Amino acid sequence: MRSGPPFAWQGHFPHDAGLRVSDKDDSIEISLDVPGIKKQDLKVTIDDEKILEISGVRFVTSPEGEKGKEESFSQTFSLAKEKFDESKMKANLSNGVLVVTIPKEAKPATAVLEISITESPVEKESDEPVEESKAPAGGSKEA
Repeated sequence: MRSGPPFAWQGHFPHDAGLRVSDKDDSIEISLDVPGIKKQDLKVTIDDEKILEISGVRFVTSPEGEKGKEESFSQTFSLAKEKFDESKMKANLSNGVLVVTIPKEAKPATAVLEISITESPVEKESDEPVEESKAPAGGSKEA
């Protein structure tokens, strides 16, 4: 089991923006509630250091219907902890929910490598008796 998320994030979103992160077997999915925000007001980027940024602008209207101030938001995610396939990332905006899908790189299957066994020739025992040393145990004596 993995401890902690596979990335770190920082930034600020409006207090009413729901942010959900799902760590699936084959991808990370980041969902963000962005009701009323149009596609052209959102931006999703990733840089060379694997920093993903989701940013956008929304316009707050007054209760009387007058166009109010522009409110920008951004959130960054560092994806350096895991290997992701950035080329296959997708972002989809549907019914006020932005979903960014970040596919994980397939982990190579653990291959079983068979190691060959070599056999050395067996030393054949000789039929001839082995000569023992004829020297006295205490050394040589002179006569």
